[in-house]
Formats: sequence, structure tokens, C-alpha cells
Amino acid sequence: MSVAVLSHLHHTGAGQLEDPLRLGVLGLTTSMFRAEHVRVGDARGELALRVFGDLVRVVHSISQGGARELRAHGFTPAQYQVLMTVATNPDCHQQQLSDQLGVTKGNVSMLVSRLEDAGLLDRIADGPAHNLRLTEQGRDQLATLRPLHARFLAERFAPLGDDELAALARLVSTLDDDT
Repeated sequence: MSVAVLSHLHHTGAGQLEDPLRLGVLGLTTSMFRAEHVRVGDARGELALRVFGDLVRVVHSISQGGARELRAHGFTPAQYQVLMTVATNPDCHQQQLSDQLGVTKGNVSMLVSRLEDAGLLDRIADGPAHNLRLTEQGRDQLATLRPLHARFLAERFAPLGDDELAALARLVSTLDDDT
């Protein structure tokens, strides 16, 4: 299960998750996370359930805090992710954004249009497709936002030492089915 999917889930305890509609959109059901699907005495399965619940709770908490921080500067997390992705992949196409962010083409189209209307992003014709580039205003906004967001995340991960954070990064990468 990808980290993106984990960030969409909200743990309610006892191995169950709320918001069945959102889970259904993700192709998941609450029954996939109930303890009755683990054999009695299966210590690894019980541990996996507990770790999964903890991951969901932590990701949700960090995501909510990060979203508040970004919204205070007039951006949604999705808009920030688009700006970051285009900054690191200049001249990418919307399909590449859709693939990299794990969202629909329609969602990317809406995000790109809003960022373009705000003067933060340019679409440059490249045959039937469009290359995406940050405008000067987009680069300036990102230059302001990125250190603020990085500081927020550094504070959230402060309880981990450098080696622990690097180990967490490797473990998450191992679990991420999108890599």
C-alpha cells in the first residue's frame, strides 16, 4: 500500500477505519483492516495491524498539520505538490504529473488551471501536449513556501535521530508499492 493511500485514511481504533466512501474510492474496504481477517495467534499479523493503525494515525496528523500550514499561505497541499513536482521536473506534461502524484488527469487539469490562473504556472505548447513550467512568481512563491514546509516537517520528525529518519525513509520506500 502506498504512502499516498495511507495519507487518505483515518484510523478510528480497534483495527477499523472510518469513511467507507473514501475507502471505496481507493478500492479498499473497511473489512480489509479488521482484526478478524488475521488468524488467532498470528503475532506478525497482529503486529502488522497495530503498525498500520499507527502509520495511518501519524500520517493523518502530519498531513493535517502540513495542510494547515500551507493553507495559512494560501495553498492547498495538492497545489504545493504540483509546484514542487514541476520545479523538479521542468517541462513535464500533465500526464507525468498525474502519474507521479497518483491522481486523475482531471484533477491535475483543474490544479494546473488554477495555478496558471494565479500566475504561478505556464503551459507551453509542445505539439498536442503542453510543457509545464513555473513562472517567476511561481518560483518566488515556492522559494518562500518550501523552507517553511521543510521546517514544519523537520519539527515533526525531530524526535528521530538522523539514522532513524534515514531508516524510516528506507522502510517506507520498501513498503511503497508505487516505486
